[in-house]
Amino acid sequence: VIFDRDASTNDLSGRIELKAPHFIDNVKYDQTTEKVYGGTINNLMSVLKHKFPEESDELISGAVEISQNNDGKWEAKEVLSTSKLHCVSNGLRMHNHLVLGAGGIGYEGILVCPVVSDDNK
Repeated sequence: VIFDRDASTNDLSGRIELKAPHFIDNVKYDQTTEKVYGGTINNLMSVLKHKFPEESDELISGAVEISQNNDGKWEAKEVLSTSKLHCVSNGLRMHNHLVLGAGGIGYEGILVCPVVSDDNK
């Protein structure tokens, strides 16, 4: 759900429901691209089936990018999907790289991937 916020009163208005490809966690705004990024768990059932510390190629996580198109409509698209890092809880863009982080469930580490294409800035 996306709202407009009045900076002087903090009132929220203009509720917009955004359809996203997966569950999104820990969203971050990137000032350079003017887009929002978040980590995703793409297959929640596989997380329940293959509990930590079990490894499985079925455990897919990723990153989602949320932005406004030329018409001002909000869109969400998956920009990274991988089985290399399980139970991703954070995804953000750092310059020309997407950085995913896992933690809290037991999986440790980060995954750093170059941005393959950038159709905006």
